[in-house]
Amino acid sequence: MPPSTVSDPAYYTSAMSYHEWKRETTLATVLFRPQLPYRKPESPIARFFWRRRVWIEVTFALSMLEPWEKILVIPQARSTTVTDHAQPNF
Repeated sequence: MPPSTVSDPAYYTSAMSYHEWKRETTLATVLFRPQLPYRKPESPIARFFWRRRVWIEVTFALSMLEPWEKILVIPQARSTTVTDHAQPNF
């Protein structure tokens, strides 16, 4: 059976280059970039935040969103979870 070929040239290109994937992950990229780094960081503090971010993104399916969609969704989700800690008037 002959090997199958795909007519779409973009099929053989990756979304992230090898250089991008190989880059060292820092605390700033974990906290502030909309796109989650693939590699876990070497720093213990950055690794802590990286694990928390992976857990949150996978739990709530945020890892399936494009970076621009995350920028729209995260502030909305944050504003709905922030509660007012005012004392009730009895």
